[in-house]
Order: sequence, then C-alpha cells, then structure tokens
Amino acid sequence: MSASTLKSHSSKPTLSNHPLIIKMLLSTELEYASYGKNCSSEYSPHLENFKYLIQFFYLFCTLCLLIYFMIVLHIQHKEIYRNNMSFWIFSADSFVTIIQILLDISAVRLFLYVPQLCPTFSKIFINYKCLNHIIFPIYNYCRVFKTVSQSAHILVRYSCVTNILTHEQKTSKKIPLVMGIIGFLPILVIWNTVISEKEVVFWYGGFFTVYHRYVQWASLSFLHLIFLLVAISIILLTSLLIYRELDEHQLMNSIQKSLIINTGFVTFALMLQAIFQSYYALFRHYSWFPMYFIDFQFLIYDVMTVGCPIMMLIFAQNFRAHTMFGPRSKATNASQHYPFQPFSEAIRKKTDDPPRPCNALIFSGIPE
Repeated sequence: MSASTLKSHSSKPTLSNHPLIIKMLLSTELEYASYGKNCSSEYSPHLENFKYLIQFFYLFCTLCLLIYFMIVLHIQHKEIYRNNMSFWIFSADSFVTIIQILLDISAVRLFLYVPQLCPTFSKIFINYKCLNHIIFPIYNYCRVFKTVSQSAHILVRYSCVTNILTHEQKTSKKIPLVMGIIGFLPILVIWNTVISEKEVVFWYGGFFTVYHRYVQWASLSFLHLIFLLVAISIILLTSLLIYRELDEHQLMNSIQKSLIINTGFVTFALMLQAIFQSYYALFRHYSWFPMYFIDFQFLIYDVMTVGCPIMMLIFAQNFRAHTMFGPRSKATNASQHYPFQPFSEAIRKKTDDPPRPCNALIFSGIPE
C-alpha cells in the first residue's frame, strides 16, 4: 500500500471521530459530571434520614388513602362505578401511583436519603444490573402516566358536560380502547430508557440510577416535556370550553369555582414538572437556571401524587359519601344521582329520552 493511499485512509472520517458523535459523547459525560463515583461521607446521615422520614410519612399516608380508594371502588361499590369511564381512569391512575410510591419508599428515595445503606446496596445494584433495568423504566413510566391520565380526565369531563344524557352509555363501550391508549402513550416517552444502559451514580451520600441514551435524540426529559406541554394545553383549552358550556346554561357558581380550582391545581402541578424537565431537556448547560428545581425534584412530583387524592375527597361529594370521610346516609347510587340537574333538565326538554346521570363528574373535581 502506497504512502498516499495510507494517508487517504487515515484521514477518512469514521463514526468514532465524527464531530456530531464527539459532541454527543461529551454532552453525556458533562451531564453526569456532577455526580460522585463512590458513597460519600461528607453529608450528615441524620439530615438525609430526616428528609426521607418526612417524605415517607406523607407518601405512606397517600399510599394508604389510595389503597382505601381502590377497596371502595373495586369491592365495596363496584356495581356503581364499574361502567364509569372516569372511574377506570382514576382507578388506573391510583394503581400506577401506588406502584410509584412503593418504588419511592422502598428503593429510589430510600437509597438516596439513607447513606447508611449505600455501601451495601450500591454494590448490589452495580452487580445485578437487571434491578436497574426493571426499576428505572417502571418508575419513569409511572411519572409519565399521570401526565396522560390528567389529560384523559379533562376530555372525559368535557364529553360528560356536552353529552350529559347519553355520556355513560356511549363511553362504557369504549373503556377498553381508551384505557389501552392511556396505557400505551407513556411508552412513547420511556422506550429509550428500556434499551439504554443504566449506571449507578452517587449523590448526597446515597445513590440512584441514570441512563445513557442508546438513541441519542430520544431524551426522556425532552419527550416528557412535550407530553407535559400538550397536557397543559389540553387541560386549559378544554376547561375553558367546559366553563363556557356551564355559563351558557347558567349553572351554579360553585360548580364553576370548583372547575377553576381543580384546573388551576392540575395546571400548576404539571407546570412545575415541565420546569424541572426543561432543565435536562434544554437548559442543563446554562448557569442561570435555578438549581433548586433539581434539588426539589421529588417534591415537585409529590404535588401531583399527594394532591390528586385530596382534591378528589374535597370536591367529589358523592364519592366522598361512599368513604369513611363522609356520611353514608347521603351516599346515593350513581344510577340515581343527577349532577348538573338544571343542565340535564334543559336537555331533556328538547328530547323524548329520560334524563340520565353524567357519572363522570364523580371523578371530575366538580361537586355533584
């Protein structure tokens, strides 16, 4: 082989020295440069343990509340709620939240905020990589699922208001399809975390798992950010349509206020998550980004995790009456309950059909 041929071969660009590939690799290295490589003793274990105990307390209370909700819906009053589209969405959301909380208190936050466990369990997660390949995608699936479920809630709510006489009859046949779509959509966000390599990194005396993208453009944060922005848009626009529908039929101001409060809470919670995800998706190389959004990432997601069951108890009066938090004497069968009675009567006068309840409002954050 001649010298000129050798020179031409040596100067030929390869995949490993391509500028774009080098930039991606450097970006990946910088992304995790702030994390340690070993368990650190620089942080006070008592302070970290205190953080965990506080979070464990309110997460465990939420876990017990959600389990109780599932018992009420699936065992005590299953005949009432089994054909309710919103019941299925809320039930699936509660089930996924239960899984997320169990992962939080038994693994994710436990190993991050209890440094005493770091030397032993970090080695287990490093040696048995299957644990990371299971926990990491499932945990992020649970986070994304709540984004999708909240969008589905508001769309079902709008369908309820616009088709109050036939809503349950129409939607009950579509429950399997809708639940399948809701369950599938989060996979579009987390699929790259399933096939990517995972790594144990150390932070605040504990450890947790990160992933190195197998498909570089499929960033978990960026895809989740897109879903969050779409969800916020759907919730705001649909809530405006519902409010206009209520206003046209001159329904109670309390219903409109409840709609505003519920929409405001969900939008605020999703916006907090969007700000957090925007750091890793867009702004992680900018010094002006407020880093406390990163330090308080768990609290940001806890707003939705803890807040949704509380909002359900506050605003869903008929559902609350079926629980220990409300007088059972006021609990009525969903087939005999008529939320939005003025609206129902207004529509009934234009048709020959008997009025039917719009049971989706039981799970809408709007009082019946």
